[in-house]
Amino acid sequence: RESEAAYRTLAENVPDIVYRVHLNEGRMQFFNDRITDITGFRKDELKKGSVCSMESRIVDEDRQRVIDTVKRAISNRSPFEVEYRFWHKNGTVLTLLERGSVASNDAGAPVHIDGVIRDMTARKRAEEETAERGAMVQQLMDTANVGIALLDGSGRFTRANKRMAALFGRTMEDLIGSAYADHVHPSEREVSSRNLQALLAHELSSVDLDRQYVRKDGTAFWGRLTCKRFYDAKGNDLGLIGTLTDITERKQAEEQLRESEEKFSTIFRRAPLLITLRDLETGRILDVNDKFLETSGFERDELIGRTASEIGWTSEEEQTRILQTMREGGRIVGREHFVRHKDGREVTCLFSGEVISVGGRQRLLSIAQDITERKRTEEALKESQRFLETVIETAPT
Repeated sequence: RESEAAYRTLAENVPDIVYRVHLNEGRMQFFNDRITDITGFRKDELKKGSVCSMESRIVDEDRQRVIDTVKRAISNRSPFEVEYRFWHKNGTVLTLLERGSVASNDAGAPVHIDGVIRDMTARKRAEEETAERGAMVQQLMDTANVGIALLDGSGRFTRANKRMAALFGRTMEDLIGSAYADHVHPSEREVSSRNLQALLAHELSSVDLDRQYVRKDGTAFWGRLTCKRFYDAKGNDLGLIGTLTDITERKQAEEQLRESEEKFSTIFRRAPLLITLRDLETGRILDVNDKFLETSGFERDELIGRTASEIGWTSEEEQTRILQTMREGGRIVGREHFVRHKDGREVTCLFSGEVISVGGRQRLLSIAQDITERKRTEEALKESQRFLETVIETAPT
């Protein structure tokens, strides 16, 4: 009796339903009043059943599973645990978790079940709401055209969207749980690991950089990575959140542009022609090549930022005419042009010019060939021809 009194005292002070099922009757003996608090039913309102007096109120789709679980436990003399839905007296549905163990008599025959039933409704609802929110967040992540992922404190993927998995050429199952560092290109893995550890150690607040990665098939691609610390609503540190954008095409375009610029620069500097780059609006010189310096007699710092007329290379009128023509027509081809050397000598050039775009601004690219010697030779030939004709005409016949 003392033992039973202690048991009842304990039962009355737990938040769960505490019961005993008398197996020969299928009737439940409740040891506390939580049955009414949780289900709305009084003890005497629940009638006898095949395994317990509550079974008639179990939701139809769950009832047979509960009966089979309890009968199997009785047959095996083993503990059981089963979750099921239960109709509250007011018509709402509860989620209950029941745990029980079978007691036998001295002959080994099962005589009763002692068990505990816990109301899991609020927890179940919270889990479902959390799952729904998680599904919604995942759908939102999957609509993004950039990779999005969460990393835990060890630098492993805990969550990612479809785009992130696609970037690495992996299934979601392959990606989740893998180490971020394993996807970084070997040439950048060391510096990437240092940055990752600095982020995890709060030494860096965020990173925003270009990095090379490796797909599952071994091919490489360039990505733009942004990453920072990630916290929950209570401020608890959850790891890192990052986005990754495939910038391979941009990198390839930048490389092609760099190569093109290198080729242009090489041609610009080494060409045996006089080349200048000028602002189309002001006519001010932005750059000249070595051949121009050699032919004009000027030093580079005497030219940059000045106009051709200011250095005496050409007249103000001629400069205005050339710029106006270029603004209206966009190019000049093979025009003979007289300019002046720094020492005052006249230089004859065959001039061509074209408007090009550099850094989004219009520039005048001028290319000229020094034909001074050729003109002198042509003039000498003409003079010789005139002399010869004069001799022939004045010679006695």
